Amino acid sequence: MTIPISNYRQPVLSVQCPKCQREPGKRCHDERGYIVPTHRERLRAVLKEPGTEIRRFLDWLRIERGAAEHTISNYERDVWQFAEWLDKPLTQAERSDVRTYIGELLASGMTGRSAARKVSTLRTFYKLLFMDGVISADPMTAVRLPKAEKVLPRFLESSEVDGILNPSGPAEDDLGKYLVRRDQAILELLYAGGLRVSELADARLADVNLIARYILVRGKGDKERIAPFGLTAAKALGTWLAMRPLLTKDSPWLFVGRWGGQLTRQRLWQMVRGRSQGVGRNVSPHMFRHSCATHMIENGADLRTVQTILGHADISTTQIYTNVSPGWVRKVYQKHHPRARDKARQMSLPIEDGRAAPLIGPTICAHCTEPVCSESKWYCAKHLLLNRERSKASWRRIRERRKAERERKKAGSVHPSRKRKVA
Repeated sequence: MTIPISNYRQPVLSVQCPKCQREPGKRCHDERGYIVPTHRERLRAVLKEPGTEIRRFLDWLRIERGAAEHTISNYERDVWQFAEWLDKPLTQAERSDVRTYIGELLASGMTGRSAARKVSTLRTFYKLLFMDGVISADPMTAVRLPKAEKVLPRFLESSEVDGILNPSGPAEDDLGKYLVRRDQAILELLYAGGLRVSELADARLADVNLIARYILVRGKGDKERIAPFGLTAAKALGTWLAMRPLLTKDSPWLFVGRWGGQLTRQRLWQMVRGRSQGVGRNVSPHMFRHSCATHMIENGADLRTVQTILGHADISTTQIYTNVSPGWVRKVYQKHHPRARDKARQMSLPIEDGRAAPLIGPTICAHCTEPVCSESKWYCAKHLLLNRERSKASWRRIRERRKAERERKKAGSVHPSRKRKVA
């Protein structure tokens, strides 16, 4: 936590300091029992002044990019961590400093994914400083991102989702009953619409349309999208909206707490953890989003539709869900690959106009797409006739060649092809 310059001297309960060795980055006490600021705290306080590089970066994220507060806090923490490690002005950082910093992050046990996110933050930070003319050279050029391992998203099985969405029993008092209905609507909306936990916490009452069964969601980068939900989620939302005026009438938020205030992300996490204790797994709100995408793909939804519902900017983010369910991949392979199907199914014609497909056939002609005739198993009537004519002509030529060979033998002459060998 950053300590302002005016509040450096804060009283403490005990005069004895457990950190008298004054380790780097640790606070100590003076003889009067006040906290003495360290070099790190002084550096943070100075860089937090308006007009500095970090403040400019945070304002750019908030105003130009429209980033969420949670994203801004993560970016701020990454830049602060590098500034404290650098121990010199950020504008004097060099490429060797960045590479050494990445090496120390990986050596400390940090995963490649987390290190890559911190490097990406520094790229954006120094790119802004270079565009504004604060620095003459970008130290992040030619700096590669650490290799991030691929982690498949965790999801819930359909039976586990049913166990969480079906509550064990209603609460006894009225307030508990209202909160149970609210939690039920939250869980149904998380699974039906594939919402992020921050999107659900920021959802407003005016964003829900129960008749058309959709909710207007504001996702990353303040981008709006429409997330549909099913009839079960609509019934749960209708029950909660009927009870909501008993808790609050003035709050604009869709889901409120027992005192009428907005629910936080931490409270939603606690609620999901509490409702998922019977499943035996450590369930997070984001697992409902993964489960929504995985179950839709398993039931035949195309990637573009799932991408639109989830609000992914790139379809490569949605493609990761195809690796989660090997059963879906096997089903698609058996349906579309010709070598994965039996012979009768390979040669079957697609039946249209609502007609029922026969068990075997009709089979396709070997030379065209017409069905085979009743006289043959491989050709239609036209190609069967042509094939018979070609067969007759072929046999006619064979008979004529054999007849000429017999006549030459009777006359005692040699075949022209054998005269050279005899000579």
